Amino acid sequence: MKIPEIIVKSITLEIGSLNLLPLINILKDKDNISEFKLAEKLETTVNSVRNLLYKLQEYNLVSFTRKKDKKKGWFIYYWTLDKKSYLLLGSTLKTAHITTLKKRLLKEKNNQFFICVDKCVRFDTQNAMEYNYTCPECGKILVEKSNKKEVLLIEKAILRLETRLGEINELLKGLQEKEQKKKNRATKKVKKEMDQKKEEIKIAKSKAREQKKLLIKQEKEKLLNKKEQKKNPKPKTRPTKKSKKPKK
Repeated sequence: MKIPEIIVKSITLEIGSLNLLPLINILKDKDNISEFKLAEKLETTVNSVRNLLYKLQEYNLVSFTRKKDKKKGWFIYYWTLDKKSYLLLGSTLKTAHITTLKKRLLKEKNNQFFICVDKCVRFDTQNAMEYNYTCPECGKILVEKSNKKEVLLIEKAILRLETRLGEINELLKGLQEKEQKKKNRATKKVKKEMDQKKEEIKIAKSKAREQKKLLIKQEKEKLLNKKEQKKNPKPKTRPTKKSKKPKK
């Protein structure tokens, strides 16, 4: 499953490291890419790529395998983006961001705000009262300021984040369904193999029972024959004398 670039950018922005964006855009479309290949595509050094990969590893977003180069003798590391973990992290960070903005929106809607004419500070009513409606920076009187613009900006930001969150959760749902189908197929395969093995064991046991019955039957027949022979022994036959030829 491919993750759209706009979603990658949105999640990476939440992580707070946009310098990771080019690397993630490469990793999201292919698994097991060597760090040398990544360095080549990003036109940078292998050490720089490793530093970026270690950053992703801190969030448990990448995994690696290593293979020994037969010619050079050193290990080469191949990296894969864990898409499920990446989307889960994105969903978690977006949800937290939305929660923070909603709290801020509630505060904006339930308070009046005062600013310094020189824009040194912006206070709600309680903080403005603490400073006697005077700017603590320049000493000028604070004036009331409408916050309709701020409210509108926060509402737009929440709507934008909720849209992205919905898209991320849809991708996550699709990925989880795909994993579940794969798991179900594997379970069915294992069950089929187990059923087949059970059937083979059942047949083998049946054959063994039949063989055992046959052997018992043969043994019984032998015993019966011996008993019959004891009861009715064969008469001993005397050797017949050869008739003598008359002498001439």
